[in-house]
Amino acid sequence: MLLFVTSCSEDFTPQNEDTDKQAVILSEFEVGDNEIEMTLTTTFSLNEGPSDPGQQLRDSSNEPFLSNLDNGATNKTFRYFSESQKWINDGFQFQPGHTISLTANLSVVGLDNIYAETTVPIAGEINVPTEVATDNGDTYDFSVELSIPELEDNFYHITPYISEDANSSSKQYLNVTGSTFGNATVFGLSHVDGILIDIDRMDNTNTFNLSIKKSELSSNPSKIYLQVKTVAKEYYDFHRSLTLQSESDQGPFDAPFPTVTNIERGQGIFTAYTVTLDSIRVE
Repeated sequence: MLLFVTSCSEDFTPQNEDTDKQAVILSEFEVGDNEIEMTLTTTFSLNEGPSDPGQQLRDSSNEPFLSNLDNGATNKTFRYFSESQKWINDGFQFQPGHTISLTANLSVVGLDNIYAETTVPIAGEINVPTEVATDNGDTYDFSVELSIPELEDNFYHITPYISEDANSSSKQYLNVTGSTFGNATVFGLSHVDGILIDIDRMDNTNTFNLSIKKSELSSNPSKIYLQVKTVAKEYYDFHRSLTLQSESDQGPFDAPFPTVTNIERGQGIFTAYTVTLDSIRVE
């Protein structure tokens, strides 16, 4: 299913100063989901809004489709739902490590045909979590040791949350800061919860020190849960670029931070990710 954000303060609203519109795809889906969801809109100028070509594409029988490039599966088309303005594909079969593609023939709506490709990450994990979060006055501090991803160009997106249990639909996501030693990189996100982590494969230090402000907590939980996404390079680059855009205080003559995309002849993101869960005790 589409999981563009888990808790988001700013939507991705790509604007285009050029006269030619581009397609904008947003589709992030988890391994194990029964449905893959996608939005398909367009870029827009400052004096207009994005358009939704979904109904026109459905009426022309020109639905976007998915292909599994590893097992030669028959192309599976999306179905368009006008009420939600989402495209949905159910029953598409894929596994971690598979490469899947998205193709949309958009000439019928006056847009360039688009193509995107993603290789599904193999789930990483927390090898050695701290059993107890240390109370340091204003913060709870703990550390995690992450496994090296099996696939090249895979990264982590870690999001702490509190809830009645790990799988509850009611979650309070928490801001977290992180640090490490060596060449690994911790990047804090501002447009969505959590932090991105790039583990340098030449670095033997895979331990990350994390900190959560007590003021973030609406209650006194016994556990803090950790949602650990293993993500592909396009996910890492896309969300990093969105945060750089949202945090930039650009003047009228500054070069903007470009939004990174893996959509050929378009904008947005098409990617899969895996999720594992862990937790630490709070005392």
